[in-house]
Amino acid sequence: METSKLPQQRLSDLDKQLLLFQKNHDTKFAIDDFGSGYADLHRVFAHHSDFVKTDRLLLRDLFQSDGKKIFFGQLKKYVKKHHKALIVEGVETKEQLTFLQDIGIPYAQGYYFH
Repeated sequence: METSKLPQQRLSDLDKQLLLFQKNHDTKFAIDDFGSGYADLHRVFAHHSDFVKTDRLLLRDLFQSDGKKIFFGQLKKYVKKHHKALIVEGVETKEQLTFLQDIGIPYAQGYYFH
């Protein structure tokens, strides 16, 4: 279901349904594509999810920008503070994976793993 186009009240109702489903079925939910479109900080932390998955484009050009390196470190701290786990999408090189591991991000996804 595309939640980004639902009115806020419908999102609140959906959130309650997800909580009940989680409780009854021992499941976990992720907010996908953080950093693009409607997956912003407000939506991520207004809803009950266990994981935050970044948009793959956030990792692009990681080593050409100190700001991006700082961003991932701060995002990891913020997500952890809110009792969620961070999954970084778009890992294509060993260098990217090593960087993420070095700053304490244990979950990654991308073509590097194929």
